[in-house]
Amino acid sequence: MREDYNEILERMKNEYRKYAGYTPDDASDIGIKLKTLAGEIFSLESSLDFLKRQMFPTTATGAYLDMHAAQRQIFRQGSTAAAGKLMFSPERPLTYDFVIPAGTVCTVSDGSLRFITDKDAVLFAGSAYILVDSHAEQGGSKYNIPMNTVKSIVTYFSEAIYVNNMTAFSGGTDAESDEELRARIAESYYNPSTGMNETYYRQLAMSVDGVYSASVKALTHGTGTVGVYAASRGTTVSDDVLSEVQALMDKMRPIGVTIFVESPLLSPVAVKVSVKVCGGYDRDEVKKNVREAIKDYFNRINVGESFRLCDAGEAIYHVSGVEGYSFDTSVTNDSEGAPNTLYTLGSLTVNA
Repeated sequence: MREDYNEILERMKNEYRKYAGYTPDDASDIGIKLKTLAGEIFSLESSLDFLKRQMFPTTATGAYLDMHAAQRQIFRQGSTAAAGKLMFSPERPLTYDFVIPAGTVCTVSDGSLRFITDKDAVLFAGSAYILVDSHAEQGGSKYNIPMNTVKSIVTYFSEAIYVNNMTAFSGGTDAESDEELRARIAESYYNPSTGMNETYYRQLAMSVDGVYSASVKALTHGTGTVGVYAASRGTTVSDDVLSEVQALMDKMRPIGVTIFVESPLLSPVAVKVSVKVCGGYDRDEVKKNVREAIKDYFNRINVGESFRLCDAGEAIYHVSGVEGYSFDTSVTNDSEGAPNTLYTLGSLTVNA
């Protein structure tokens, strides 16, 4: 175990006492030098300890983990921006055409999330509203917001114009975490890519930002064909991402192989569970946390993976305040995975 600063300083004082026959005063020249040197030694040991952790993919973090991944031709996925439509409407009908310029910035009520229009749009004279394609200012799942959430226009307009999102914004994903990237690196050792096997196609698909998981099925459209099913977290990817995956597959495919990139079939699972709450915990708070844990579990299910009650139960069990749980098996049961299927969360009932 690495020494802390005080342990290093005390060891240096003991050595000095052994050879000089006395302990230097803390305010003396020697005492100050010992403190300075102990600090430098502690800093050096800390740096060495950090570098030792970065030597192996099982303990490396951040940019160092990215370097280990790059050696396996694996790259961290970046975040993707949510997209949707903003509705602009005048306070009163206008007598002339009004341009909503590209780059118009709008926010939710508290100003924490900003959304930007993709292109110029014209609110024609007498029109009650116009819908404009828009995207989140930054990537991330927090920008996946429900309808009727965007309320304010940041960009100055000469007319009184209101904004709202009449549809939900979706498709925003977070950047790949260290643990998720580490799992992909580990899989590359367990199931090495040969340029022709399932791992090869899956790794290619998951190198595209926005693809959280992918599965592969041979002979989907006859001899010499391969089906690749790409998905985001708990949902399908956008058509643009799907096209990007297809283009990459066409570029990297082996000779004589035709690859079809498709979205998986979404299979909603109805979940009904009862939890026993430990004494001293707020029942409603525990129920809320259980719901979030179940949602997180479904967001971690990959294309082709099975839905297992034991895995969902594992997520529930680790919620603080849960003493026990039981699923209503007349509603919720294990479901076997298929290469073209992604299990998603359907109706959710949590009783306490």
